Amino acid sequence: HISDSRFLKNTIDAYMRDVTAFLAYISPKMSLEEIKVSDLNHYFNKELTSYANSSKNRILVSLRYFFNYLESHFGTPNPTAKMQKFDEGEKLPKTMSKKDVSILLDGSSDTPKEVLDKAVFELIYGSGLRASEVCTIKLNDLSLDERRIKIHGKGDKDRIVPLSDMSVKRIYEYLPVRDLWNKKKSSLLFINKQGNKLNREYIHA
Repeated sequence: HISDSRFLKNTIDAYMRDVTAFLAYISPKMSLEEIKVSDLNHYFNKELTSYANSSKNRILVSLRYFFNYLESHFGTPNPTAKMQKFDEGEKLPKTMSKKDVSILLDGSSDTPKEVLDKAVFELIYGSGLRASEVCTIKLNDLSLDERRIKIHGKGDKDRIVPLSDMSVKRIYEYLPVRDLWNKKKSSLLFINKQGNKLNREYIHA
């Protein structure tokens, strides 16, 4: 199983952390289909100025895997293909094999709607959330590497809810779908194909 190895689990955690941080940065600005090499260069050179080149290279590897997945499954342009590694005198770090990434991300047997439904289902039944709460979760409420999510409840009371490994996996599988649907630059985690907020009727259907 993909989480049996501590090394692989740590690698996956780092991968999710890298990609989630990039999505939180880029989503309010543009869709994934609009990203160019210049946008990536700006992210690395302006947003990650305090990072060592070795750390930048690890993040670059994570983003390459992510965009390779989007390109092969959804035909999204891959701006990382033209990115050069940052000079550190070593090869790019080897993280996950293609097989590992496929295990983690591959939802090719599911339609985008089914990927969404599975992520919603896992949060409701795996973490005990209300349908109304799931509808209002924002992307920046997520902390996938720490396996938790902030829930805004009634009376402006927030609480931290732990996420199961399966919930993390399902959410991560859904993120590429969200970005393809998110033409309206929504800050919500769960949206429909039109980029609109889900409602309780959809969840209970």
